[in-house]
Amino acid sequence: MKKLLSLFFAISLALSACEIASTPTMIATQPPATSTPKYSLTATLLPNLSPPPTDVFPILITPHVTPFPTRTHAEASEELAHMLTTNGDCKFPCFWGIYPDATRYEELYSVIDRLGGSRFETLQENGDIRVATTFRFEERSGIFVEFQANLQDNLVKDLKVSLLNLFDPEVSSKDWAAYNLNEILRTYGVPDSVELYFSEPYPALWFFFKTKI
Repeated sequence: MKKLLSLFFAISLALSACEIASTPTMIATQPPATSTPKYSLTATLLPNLSPPPTDVFPILITPHVTPFPTRTHAEASEELAHMLTTNGDCKFPCFWGIYPDATRYEELYSVIDRLGGSRFETLQENGDIRVATTFRFEERSGIFVEFQANLQDNLVKDLKVSLLNLFDPEVSSKDWAAYNLNEILRTYGVPDSVELYFSEPYPALWFFFKTKI
């Protein structure tokens, strides 16, 4: 770790005085040798200043898995529609075939690439890898899915998913049937607490369950 240092220079000059004869007799003498200044360097840590951080987190990194074969936009949209109505035929806390504490790094990217998601990966200060991506049907309409996974030792540990643009006139509740309120309550039961947020641009209703499924 680099330390913040302030450098103080202490300069000492060794000067020799010229002696003058006390009699008028002319005496030939050698001229005094020229003195060479001597320097010393002292490093002092300024008080009340912390060393600057070596890195600023999160750090953007490049995924270290080869991109999986791409699909057409129509194929990806069709599978996205299936995922939103069936959750990929798996139950919570699984999401689209991704299981916390089970799905590995390469398997996660196989899902992202297959569904046409973007690639964005960062290194967190605690050493975790965070993979974030987005899925959407159309550029300006349809359901917009924000997905985020935290990984430790190349293993998915937790997931965060947001479904946005559900109030689009072209979107109906059947388009995201796997995540409607009835399905959530049927799977998890009565929540321990509920929080409602009215922040723009999207209000949010959060359910909290203390019991791990």
